[in-house]
Amino acid sequence: GEIELKETGLSNLDYLYYILNEEYEKRKEKAKGKLYKKSKLPKLEFDIDKQTGVTSWQILELMKLNWLNEDGNLFLIGKSGSGKTALAAKIGKEATQNRKKVYYLDIDILLEIAKHRSSDNKLNAMFKYLLECDLLIS
Repeated sequence: GEIELKETGLSNLDYLYYILNEEYEKRKEKAKGKLYKKSKLPKLEFDIDKQTGVTSWQILELMKLNWLNEDGNLFLIGKSGSGKTALAAKIGKEATQNRKKVYYLDIDILLEIAKHRSSDNKLNAMFKYLLECDLLIS
């Protein structure tokens, strides 16, 4: 549509900045959505108040992703049903919101891909994709 710049009080340069900024923000949000969809993260609800064995402060520190930006690793270990997968999914979603490439898959599938990648082009392509990821959750 058209906007009469005289009525808005914007200069041509300000209007151009506004339009370009809007486009940039839309593309950034679309990219985040694509990263999240490609991640295959499980859609689990994570309740920080129901966590045992880890404090809210520790969880919030993990969510800052400093460990990921420093090329660190994170291992979540605990009993079945303790919320490890939900926490990992929450961290993964936060990573996609920070424009990180994330992928979630079961460990047995990861091992199969690694084992048979040399004899299967599709598995080899998947293995290469996994190597490009910033965060692999298994």
